[in-house]
Amino acid sequence: MCLTLDVSNLACGKLDVDTAAALVGGIAKGCELSGCALIGGETAEMPGMYPAGEYDLAGFAVGVVEKFKILTDADVKPGDVVLGRASSGVHSNGFSLVRKCIDRAGDAAPTTLDGKPFRQALMEPTRLYVKNVLAALAAHQTKDSWPQTELFAWLQGTAGIDDIEMNRTFNNGIGMVVVIDAANAAACSSALRAAGETVYEIGVIAPMGDGAAVVVAEVFQPGGIEGGQLHHTGFSSNCILHTSLSRLHSNRPPDRLPTAPISR
Repeated sequence: MCLTLDVSNLACGKLDVDTAAALVGGIAKGCELSGCALIGGETAEMPGMYPAGEYDLAGFAVGVVEKFKILTDADVKPGDVVLGRASSGVHSNGFSLVRKCIDRAGDAAPTTLDGKPFRQALMEPTRLYVKNVLAALAAHQTKDSWPQTELFAWLQGTAGIDDIEMNRTFNNGIGMVVVIDAANAAACSSALRAAGETVYEIGVIAPMGDGAAVVVAEVFQPGGIEGGQLHHTGFSSNCILHTSLSRLHSNRPPDRLPTAPISR
């Protein structure tokens, strides 16, 4: 597989050349890290639509892969090893909760997290895995747990949320997983580590027992008592499921910060 292009759109009230240059430079760097060519873009000035200093940025990338090389779940089987690749930080999920944690912490926010200045730790760019994944695929120990970083420990403690909600909202230090045949797991791990990745063997694929259902959420019952698990098999449609989850989520305990009402 190869990424072939990226096209971006920048919309603003009035173009700031320095800001635009910084944005394009960042996009170009991301393309370089992913082996992708930036071939075009568009800038739209819309006076009156955006306050001074604000802008919208959108873009997409197109990938090309030979049909016989497309990765699907067709070959996933019990016993396959799940490799977790370390994230660089929050990545792009959970920033509504991050902002609430910052507001709640106020002046008590830490000065550093994981050896980085506080703001840098929270805003660390998303790690891009493209080149190293392709190298590991070409390359064709014991089960690890992975340490909770100071960043996610601080977010969990400040938000006052349990492990279930942490796993629903944040990557918790694992930015990508690779499911691979057990016979090839060691070679794949070695190839990824040689490329500079931090890799943990976090589990194996297990067969699903008779009558098992997919857990989609853990919710709070009125009065602050933690409820049980909701299963998708108990609802006749996604619409009813989403409505029920949203209604229950609105009754969360007042000392808990709101997170996404459903985990997919």
